[in-house]
Amino acid sequence: ALQAFDVGHLAQRDVRGLSGGERQRVALAALLAQDADYLLLDEPLNALDVAHQIAVIKVLHQQRALNKAIVMVSHDLNLSYPLATHALLLLNEGGWLAGTAEAMFSAENLSACLGHPIQLVQVEGRTLFIPRDLV
Repeated sequence: ALQAFDVGHLAQRDVRGLSGGERQRVALAALLAQDADYLLLDEPLNALDVAHQIAVIKVLHQQRALNKAIVMVSHDLNLSYPLATHALLLLNEGGWLAGTAEAMFSAENLSACLGHPIQLVQVEGRTLFIPRDLV
Protein backbone atom coordinates (compact mmCIF):
# COMPACT_ATOMS: atom_id res chain seq x y z
CA ALA A 1 0.00 0.00 0.00
CA LEU A 2 2.88 2.38 0.78
CA GLN A 3 4.44 1.71 -2.61
CA ALA A 4 1.10 2.20 -4.41
CA PHE A 5 1.03 5.80 -3.15
CA ASP A 6 4.78 6.45 -3.44
CA VAL A 7 5.36 6.77 0.30
CA GLY A 8 7.42 3.66 1.06
CA HIS A 9 10.46 5.84 1.70
CA LEU A 10 8.50 7.60 4.48
CA ALA A 11 7.68 4.46 6.48
CA GLN A 12 10.10 5.26 9.29
CA ARG A 13 9.24 8.95 9.58
CA ASP A 14 6.88 10.52 12.11
CA VAL A 15 3.68 11.50 10.31
CA ARG A 16 3.73 14.87 12.11
CA GLY A 17 6.85 15.82 10.16
CA LEU A 18 5.34 15.12 6.75
CA SER A 19 3.99 17.65 4.28
CA GLY A 20 0.25 17.85 3.63
CA GLY A 21 0.54 15.85 0.43
CA GLU A 22 2.71 13.20 2.07
CA ARG A 23 0.21 12.89 4.93
CA GLN A 24 -2.62 12.54 2.45
CA ARG A 25 -0.82 9.75 0.59
CA VAL A 26 0.05 7.97 3.86
CA ALA A 27 -3.61 8.13 4.91
CA LEU A 28 -4.65 6.67 1.55
CA ALA A 29 -2.07 3.90 1.94
CA ALA A 30 -3.45 3.11 5.41
CA LEU A 31 -6.94 2.85 3.93
CA LEU A 32 -5.73 0.61 1.12
CA ALA A 33 -3.88 -1.64 3.58
CA GLN A 34 -7.16 -2.32 5.40
CA ASP A 35 -8.48 -4.08 2.27
CA ALA A 36 -11.99 -2.82 3.01
CA ASP A 37 -14.86 -3.49 0.64
CA TYR A 38 -16.02 0.13 0.97
CA LEU A 39 -13.67 3.09 0.58
CA LEU A 40 -15.02 6.35 2.02
CA LEU A 41 -12.89 9.26 0.81
CA ASP A 42 -13.20 12.95 1.65
CA GLU A 43 -11.27 15.04 -0.89
CA PRO A 44 -8.54 12.42 -1.41
CA LEU A 45 -6.79 14.55 -4.04
CA ASN A 46 -6.30 17.62 -1.84
CA ALA A 47 -2.72 18.76 -1.27
CA LEU A 48 -1.43 16.48 -4.04
CA ASP A 49 0.48 17.54 -7.10
CA VAL A 50 -0.87 16.48 -10.49
CA ALA A 51 1.33 13.38 -10.79
CA HIS A 52 0.16 12.08 -7.42
CA GLN A 53 -3.47 12.96 -8.16
CA ILE A 54 -3.33 10.83 -11.30
CA ALA A 55 -1.61 8.01 -9.40
CA VAL A 56 -4.38 8.06 -6.77
CA ILE A 57 -7.09 7.94 -9.44
CA LYS A 58 -5.33 4.96 -11.07
CA VAL A 59 -5.19 3.11 -7.73
CA LEU A 60 -8.88 3.85 -7.17
CA HIS A 61 -9.68 2.48 -10.65
CA GLN A 62 -7.80 -0.69 -9.69
CA GLN A 63 -9.81 -0.93 -6.47
CA ARG A 64 -13.06 -0.52 -8.37
CA ALA A 65 -11.97 -3.33 -10.71
CA LEU A 66 -11.63 -5.49 -7.57
CA ASN A 67 -15.32 -4.79 -6.83
CA LYS A 68 -14.58 -2.30 -4.07
CA ALA A 69 -17.23 0.36 -3.59
CA ILE A 70 -15.84 3.89 -3.57
CA VAL A 71 -17.71 6.84 -2.10
CA MET A 72 -15.72 9.99 -2.70
CA VAL A 73 -16.33 13.67 -1.98
CA SER A 74 -14.49 15.82 -4.49
CA HIS A 75 -14.58 19.29 -5.98
CA ASP A 76 -12.28 18.24 -8.84
CA LEU A 77 -14.73 17.49 -11.63
CA ASN A 78 -12.09 16.61 -14.20
CA LEU A 79 -10.46 13.94 -12.08
CA SER A 80 -13.66 12.62 -10.50
CA TYR A 81 -15.70 12.16 -13.66
CA PRO A 82 -13.61 9.36 -15.23
CA LEU A 83 -13.83 7.37 -11.98
CA ALA A 84 -17.48 8.02 -11.14
CA THR A 85 -20.31 5.66 -11.97
CA HIS A 86 -22.89 7.69 -10.03
CA ALA A 87 -22.97 11.15 -8.49
CA LEU A 88 -24.82 13.03 -5.77
CA LEU A 89 -24.80 16.78 -6.31
CA LEU A 90 -25.63 18.99 -3.34
CA LEU A 91 -27.54 22.14 -4.22
CA ASN A 92 -28.33 25.32 -2.32
CA GLU A 93 -30.91 25.26 0.45
CA GLY A 94 -30.72 21.50 1.00
CA GLY A 95 -31.59 20.42 -2.52
CA TRP A 96 -29.82 17.59 -4.30
CA LEU A 97 -29.62 15.66 -7.56
CA ALA A 98 -28.58 12.02 -7.87
CA GLY A 99 -28.12 9.58 -10.72
CA THR A 100 -25.59 8.14 -13.08
CA ALA A 101 -22.41 10.15 -13.55
CA GLU A 102 -23.27 10.63 -17.21
CA ALA A 103 -26.63 12.17 -16.30
CA MET A 104 -25.39 14.26 -13.36
CA PHE A 105 -22.26 15.69 -14.99
CA SER A 106 -24.14 18.03 -17.30
CA ALA A 107 -23.44 21.74 -17.65
CA GLU A 108 -26.87 22.56 -16.24
CA ASN A 109 -26.56 20.30 -13.18
CA LEU A 110 -22.99 21.26 -12.37
CA SER A 111 -23.73 24.96 -12.77
CA ALA A 112 -26.64 24.64 -10.32
CA CYS A 113 -24.51 22.67 -7.87
CA LEU A 114 -21.47 24.95 -7.97
CA GLY A 115 -23.30 28.26 -8.24
CA HIS A 116 -21.32 29.27 -11.32
CA PRO A 117 -21.78 28.47 -15.03
CA ILE A 118 -19.83 25.39 -16.10
CA GLN A 119 -19.00 24.50 -19.69
CA LEU A 120 -18.32 20.99 -20.96
CA VAL A 121 -15.52 20.73 -23.52
CA GLN A 122 -14.43 17.70 -25.51
CA VAL A 123 -10.65 17.35 -25.85
CA GLU A 124 -9.10 14.28 -27.46
CA GLY A 125 -12.10 12.14 -26.55
CA ARG A 126 -12.28 13.35 -22.95
CA THR A 127 -14.96 15.48 -21.37
CA LEU A 128 -13.54 18.39 -19.41
CA PHE A 129 -15.40 20.82 -17.18
CA ILE A 130 -14.36 24.45 -17.07
CA PRO A 131 -15.91 27.49 -15.40
CA ARG A 132 -17.27 30.10 -17.79
CA ASP A 133 -16.31 33.76 -17.50
CA LEU A 134 -12.89 33.26 -15.91
CA VAL A 135 -11.73 36.72 -16.83
